Amino acid sequence: MALLLVLGVGAVYWNSWHAPFVLDDKLAIMDNPTVRALWPLSGPLSPPTDGSPVAGRPLPNLSFAINRAISGDAVWSYHVGNTVLHALAALVLFALLRQTLVRPAVPERLRHDAALAAAAVALLWALHPLQTVAVAYVSQRTELMVSLCYLLTLLAVGRAAGAERGARWWGVFAVGVCAAGMACKEVMVSAPLLALLYDRTFFAGTFRAAWRARWRLHVGLMASWILLAFLVWSTRGRGGTAGFGLVVTPLNYAATQAEALSRYLGLVFWPRNLVFDYGMYVARDAAVIAAGLALIGGLFTATLFALRRWPVAGFAGALFFAVLAPTSSFVPVATQTMGEHRMHLVLASILTVVAGALWRWLDRRVAVALLVLAALAAGARTVVRNADYASVEHLWRDTVRRWPTNVRAYNNLAAVLFDRGEMREGAALLDEAMRLNPQDVDTLRNLSRLDLQSGRVALAVERAEQAQRLDPESAFGWIVVAVARMGAGRFPEARLAWQEVLRRRPDWPEAHLGLGDVLARLGEAEAAIHEYNEALRLRPGFLPARLALGGALERLGRLDEALAQAQQAVAINPRSGPALALEARLLFELERADEAAATYRTLLDVQPNFPGAHYNYGNALIVLRRPAEALAQFDEAARRDGATAPLLFSRAVALLDLDRSDEGIAAVQEALRVDPRYPPAQELWRSLGGGSR
Repeated sequence: MALLLVLGVGAVYWNSWHAPFVLDDKLAIMDNPTVRALWPLSGPLSPPTDGSPVAGRPLPNLSFAINRAISGDAVWSYHVGNTVLHALAALVLFALLRQTLVRPAVPERLRHDAALAAAAVALLWALHPLQTVAVAYVSQRTELMVSLCYLLTLLAVGRAAGAERGARWWGVFAVGVCAAGMACKEVMVSAPLLALLYDRTFFAGTFRAAWRARWRLHVGLMASWILLAFLVWSTRGRGGTAGFGLVVTPLNYAATQAEALSRYLGLVFWPRNLVFDYGMYVARDAAVIAAGLALIGGLFTATLFALRRWPVAGFAGALFFAVLAPTSSFVPVATQTMGEHRMHLVLASILTVVAGALWRWLDRRVAVALLVLAALAAGARTVVRNADYASVEHLWRDTVRRWPTNVRAYNNLAAVLFDRGEMREGAALLDEAMRLNPQDVDTLRNLSRLDLQSGRVALAVERAEQAQRLDPESAFGWIVVAVARMGAGRFPEARLAWQEVLRRRPDWPEAHLGLGDVLARLGEAEAAIHEYNEALRLRPGFLPARLALGGALERLGRLDEALAQAQQAVAINPRSGPALALEARLLFELERADEAAATYRTLLDVQPNFPGAHYNYGNALIVLRRPAEALAQFDEAARRDGATAPLLFSRAVALLDLDRSDEGIAAVQEALRVDPRYPPAQELWRSLGGGSR
């Protein structure tokens, strides 16, 4: 059965292993400086406190550092890690159910088939499509890890309660994994209480008996709250994204959860309209809210009643409410008011209740057949759903279609289209986002980007600064302001904006690069070089910073140092046009024309359309006394980029070297017609006696 579970999880999630990073993955992984090195461990065990998915969650952060050590920025190891964690949780769920369903508190009919029922529930839980967002979306590893720790805690408590030997060590293990869960996600807060309820329901019979027999174990579990309290305190309200006093009020958030929980329950039984991201949705429909409150209120009342009358069903209901309470009650999580990943662990309790009902009312063979068929159908649907994660564009298009009130989805899809140059469709998406929420800061920032690219520079600055007034502590927002001000040529003000970014995020290489570029524009070359070096210290493989440093050193005449930077840039990406062009240009300036020509040849092999490459390659060939080859390069450059005065001048030199004097003189004349003041052409014309020889 264990092998079947593992193979089943692998079979339905293998097609998610190359899904790109999306949404919070950039903040949790790509822009997270604490996962760039495994040693010393104090680095990955001290995650950022800026509201990212790993804030206050050191163990998931450590796991991302392990992935980065394995595959760098390649996504496969992160996805494999998520799949392995989900499979492990399925195995632990199977063991926990098999251990629990044989207890005397469970109805005899189900107790007789405990192993079979446990297997069927665990398989359906593992393959259910409602789990896809937790597994296929890398940042939700926090949910996978806390679910695994939660299940392990309950399993270990049961082993400690039921074992004749080794109970003490099972207790120690339970406390350890409970503390580990606290270091994964705040959902773990309810685990010590659920462990006590589990002990009372299935082993001791009463709370008093459970406490008397294993008070040291339960005190140890509750002591892990100290760790959780410290981690929550250290994030200062998860960087301002969770807690009270936010843009979403507790009342609005609670109303939204009434609709959310009803929706989650519907998706358990009919998981067709799954949504990757609900954005900052707030429920407004009074009828929907009232229906949700009635449903949840009824379930909560039934749970309280069942805890006394039918303790097994009561425990399942208690698990449902206890796990969801931290994120789905009245304490706002402003950046994500709804999320299907929150059902990852809770789904197990619902499916167990369903299995119990099937065993009670149907023949066991029919019950098993229904659960197995449901698992097969669920697995097929999961494979189909994972395909939606194959590209960022497809995922956001699917989100816009399924949840059209999500302003964040419109913005993210527009950003993808802008990167591809599809400005018209992107602008239409932003117009719809503005209609939904005219004060949305992400929309204003994306419109600023669009205005800048369209030449509406003043409007770009206005919108960027308006967004920043609405969200003044956003480091990313200050980047948008800085870029807009740079586009407007307001470099002193752009410098202030970059400094605001670095005040909030001194570990962002992009911010050091941006400040360096502004300083270079202001003529502060040494200060710019310092910023470029700082960006490279934070991210040694940061190609744009390496190129910028090389260019700055070149402008200062430090050509050997500049060449070293260019060569390192080529080592980072041997197919980078700018890196190869910089290296070739510096080699030419250092009078190493043969090496420059070879580098230009490489550049044209990997990027035949790189601007200016044919022209510069031709100049290197002129120095090497290969005028025929040079002329071919100049002709190709003219065909691609048009005839400029420098190009016509170089072509004239090549023709004269080939003793094609009349054509050379004509080329010089053409260069002077294009630019009568071009000095090299004037000098060559004079040396030719004004065309007389």
